[in-house]
Amino acid sequence: MKTYRVVIVGPAQKQWRNYYDRILNACGQQPADNTQADLRATIVDLMRTAGSRPLYYEEPIAAAMGYRRINFVEGHHFFMLYRVVGDEAVIEYVANFRRSVRKMIQDTF
Repeated sequence: MKTYRVVIVGPAQKQWRNYYDRILNACGQQPADNTQADLRATIVDLMRTAGSRPLYYEEPIAAAMGYRRINFVEGHHFFMLYRVVGDEAVIEYVANFRRSVRKMIQDTF
């Protein structure tokens, strides 16, 4: 089984830090830590499954740019968009389910 190196680029790190801080401030340390653990578990899953996940065809602009989507594995309402580049899964976006993928990508450009 192929294993991918997972890289979280700067903007995605900032997005995640903002979400973590909001959870921490609104709900407390334990919920924030639980969501952080879910992020880690999702990254471990991504290491094994990055190349086998389909392009994100629910949003044509994302698929055209080579993005794939993975939802957090423990059921928290977050997902990551990433691209496979060689042996790396490069996470470029972290968002909650309410966030529009099209708007998120368009805001970047």
